[in-house]
Amino acid sequence: MSLTGDPVSAYEPKGETTVSEDLERNPEALNMVPANSGLYHTNVPMRDLKFKIGSGESVINHRGCYITMGGDRPGSIFSGFGARGFDGTDTIDLCVGRGASARGGKGVQEGSVVSNMFSSDASRIYISQLTYIDKNFGIAQGKHQKPKPRAGIGIKSDDIRIIGRNSIKIVTGRGDGFRGHGSSGETNALGGKSSVGPTIELIAGNYDDSKSVYGGLYNTPERVPYLQSAVKGENLVKAFEELNQIIGNIWSVVYNQALINAGYTTVNSVDVWRPWVVTAGVPYSILMNSYALMALWATRGKMVAWEQYYTQDSGYRSIRSSNVYLT
Repeated sequence: MSLTGDPVSAYEPKGETTVSEDLERNPEALNMVPANSGLYHTNVPMRDLKFKIGSGESVINHRGCYITMGGDRPGSIFSGFGARGFDGTDTIDLCVGRGASARGGKGVQEGSVVSNMFSSDASRIYISQLTYIDKNFGIAQGKHQKPKPRAGIGIKSDDIRIIGRNSIKIVTGRGDGFRGHGSSGETNALGGKSSVGPTIELIAGNYDDSKSVYGGLYNTPERVPYLQSAVKGENLVKAFEELNQIIGNIWSVVYNQALINAGYTTVNSVDVWRPWVVTAGVPYSILMNSYALMALWATRGKMVAWEQYYTQDSGYRSIRSSNVYLT
């Protein structure tokens, strides 16, 4: 409803009409559209490609859309655990746009016989009972050591969105509250022991190596890893609060020392036998107040503001997210 109480549509395109509106205005247009023009969801002329199907596979195909059911097969019929005769490698491969990025985006040639091409197929959801999921998709090893074949799901496209209207959870490890798995809890797909807290890795650029950093002529070169551990917000805030207390203690020492020194200089400047001391005491006190005590108070104010800005949830630069959590 609008503010005036009149019903309005959920979406109104600006400056354009929808297909349904075109048909309402001109219903005979649908009969005038060629059946293979692609307009109004008619058939589109497709490139003649033949997908090499294994004898143990079943394929549902419509236009450029494929659902292949069979064994683990990341490439040709000679690839994957399905080609080696392994049992328990059942796989569902959903793929659209086979070879779309081949030949610089021109796609594979007309009449080609193609297989799975994880690097050039447009979009894919790969669901396998047993596979090398990272190897097949060309994913950096990350913190995992010697990845083993396991049940896996891979999703690949140019852009991927995962939307949760209420929330999204990315969880690793065993399920909670399940019975019948023995003392070790929920197992993996092969019946083996599952890790209690496996890693979650966010690898931008698919690169996890280290880089050499040279800190100058007198500093020892060091290797800095690109893939590093995430920071926990509450622990970081606690560390900053304790660091702020330590800096505050140091501030107090410097401030008290400046006061003591100023008082001592004032008393010590009263010397009739050495008049030059008196002349030095006055500018010393002025400089101490101007450049030491006032600067220390300004630093104290910045410390308080820094704590409010960064460590408090109400701060406009709070380092803790109110929406994203990790372990």
